[in-house]
Amino acid sequence: MRCRAILLILILLSGIPVSGLASLPTSDSSSEEWSVINWSAQSQVSARDGDNGTNGSGNGSGEEGSNVTNISTATTSAVLALSGNFSATTTVNGTWSANLASDLSVGSDLLNDSNLRLDQQIDLHLGDNDSNLSLAEWQAFITLFSAENRTSLDGMVWLDDNSFSSSAGITFSDVNLSADLPQAVGLNSTWQWNESGAVSVNRGFLPSALLAVNQADGALWATPLTVTTQSPVEYRWSPSQVEVIGSPTNFTVFQDVTESGTFTVTIAPNTAPVVAIGHPNSEAVAIRWDTPVVFTGTVQDAGLPTTECSWNFTTPSGSYLASGVEVIVEPSTVEVWQPGEYMLAEFTCTDFHTQSTTTNHTWGLDAAAPVMTWVNATVGCGSDDLEMALENILNCDTISIPSSERIAFYAIVGDDFTSNPDIVWTSNKTIDWWQAGSTLSTVFYQGSQINGYDDPLPDRHFAKQNSTFILNLSVTDDAGHTVLRSWAVRLFDNTPPTTKINLWVNDILVTGSSPARIGQTIRVDLNESFDDIDAVTDVRWWAMVDDEPIDELQDVGWEAIRDFEIGPLEVGFHQLNISAEDTSGNRAENHSYDLQVYPQPILDLSIVNVTVVDVDEWVVAPGEVAVIVWVNNQGALVAGFRVCVAQQCSNQTALAANPDGAGFSSHYVKFDMSNGDDLIVRIEWEDADGTFHSKTFDTNVRVDQPYSTVEWFGIIVATLGIVGLLYWLKTRMTN
Repeated sequence: MRCRAILLILILLSGIPVSGLASLPTSDSSSEEWSVINWSAQSQVSARDGDNGTNGSGNGSGEEGSNVTNISTATTSAVLALSGNFSATTTVNGTWSANLASDLSVGSDLLNDSNLRLDQQIDLHLGDNDSNLSLAEWQAFITLFSAENRTSLDGMVWLDDNSFSSSAGITFSDVNLSADLPQAVGLNSTWQWNESGAVSVNRGFLPSALLAVNQADGALWATPLTVTTQSPVEYRWSPSQVEVIGSPTNFTVFQDVTESGTFTVTIAPNTAPVVAIGHPNSEAVAIRWDTPVVFTGTVQDAGLPTTECSWNFTTPSGSYLASGVEVIVEPSTVEVWQPGEYMLAEFTCTDFHTQSTTTNHTWGLDAAAPVMTWVNATVGCGSDDLEMALENILNCDTISIPSSERIAFYAIVGDDFTSNPDIVWTSNKTIDWWQAGSTLSTVFYQGSQINGYDDPLPDRHFAKQNSTFILNLSVTDDAGHTVLRSWAVRLFDNTPPTTKINLWVNDILVTGSSPARIGQTIRVDLNESFDDIDAVTDVRWWAMVDDEPIDELQDVGWEAIRDFEIGPLEVGFHQLNISAEDTSGNRAENHSYDLQVYPQPILDLSIVNVTVVDVDEWVVAPGEVAVIVWVNNQGALVAGFRVCVAQQCSNQTALAANPDGAGFSSHYVKFDMSNGDDLIVRIEWEDADGTFHSKTFDTNVRVDQPYSTVEWFGIIVATLGIVGLLYWLKTRMTN
């Protein structure tokens, strides 16, 4: 209260209206201290110089190679020097010093009407309101401003959401205006001042501290902030829009004024770098002796990129040192090293605080390619060797194998460092074919140049060449040494001739709808047959029907068998067999054709049996006789016929015969035999040409004529007379 009273007296003596103090706020209701300034608008003084700014490690990755540029010399600056170890919940002490600036166009909360320009406020509340800023008016404002006893950096910087406080207060000095006074209100001019003081703040509960900085809408607008700490406390991270330069314990942060007003910077005790070896692959056991090898490490360290890395390569013969994250070493150029040795590579990175981390890996110095010891397979060794035997095909330049048969290959390989080198088989037998592993089981087929069904006649009848492919075997060790061996794979003919049989009757192809029939001569057509490699004229042929050789078609050439006749054959099932053998001895044995011979398409009926039906089994009218007629059809025609007794006929349909046998059917018919007669059943039919046929069957059954009405009347009268006579005689005897 004493300071406020003294200040009030000075203002009154200067002629400052008391109303100008209406906006002087108190920072704490329990304290007599009060805040001087709270800038509500932004100054137009830039703290950056065009494009000469920095893009620091705003992402906090801290990896080697981050791009850093320089923040330009600013007209304003601020320094926050912090001390202590930053342990959680402790008090952090520091000092604050700043050189700040603002424009007269920005109003101040020290005076009423903070929405006005500062020169307007001064002229209105500390002057004569004549629209001019005089020297006396400006000095009155300096007196007011310099008397401020600010006890906090609230609105500018915070730590863990807590405000920096100053028990002794923030002092202000060196207030200057970049203009000659008096000047008209409304002209753009800049005023600048210094402020400083000791500050303290309480840490939060987390290991890392968050320093919040407001650089967009307060006194720190567009002002770079330099922060210093005591090692091992350091800068760790900031948002990507924040530029950071300097060292981990002495760094400057700056935010583009187009971004949001407040950003955070993480500060925490240092941790050792995290390192790893990225190349060569740690799964590899060796590197090449005579080739430059790129060794690449990775390092992650929070904060600014100040980490230094080095390599130490050691063999039993000596060491080699190199600096950097990535180095190139050709083992053969290191004089103290010998091929075949094991080399230990140690990668070490040391940070700003001299904390370091080391990782290592051992590789062999490999000067030799892998060795193929044995590659075995059951093949012919040579282009004309058709004798299949187990061979070490390393002794063969060409191997002969049968087409379409599975062949197994097994490779035995070795290497001085790599226990399991990569083994890959490749071949041109199909596009991009390959297989990995020491064993290979595969089939080689003849190529498209051979004869096949897709070839038109007579192209499929000519001789073709056996196929030849390439088989490659490559073995690669971890160092990248590769040994390659290739073989020509010649296929020999392993496929018998292909027999295609067509049957013709009267120049009509035999099919299910057009079958061969009894009594017909059948022509056998083999013209669609072929061999994959041999000309069809070089193939030998054999033919037989129903397991009986055809004498004239045994071990004959193409011209004798390509077109021949058989038959006529009986109704039923028959088998035609064709055998063929090519010049390589591949034999197609008994290629069969199942032939069905049908009866002629006619009705050829006969009655097999006639059965009289028991009246208890069938309902028949008085005077009717029911019979079942069993009919056999030796013809292959389904057609109608009649079943007759005397002049009575019933229309029926006969079943057709087939190669399995005759068509057998039963027919239930009833005849009126009330006049009595011999039961003789007759069947009748007509051929397509109108020829009539009839066949009978005597059942040896006699059907008597039944009694007439008169006869039945006489029988009844006679019966009644006899009964009456018997009754009379009985009565008389009784009397």
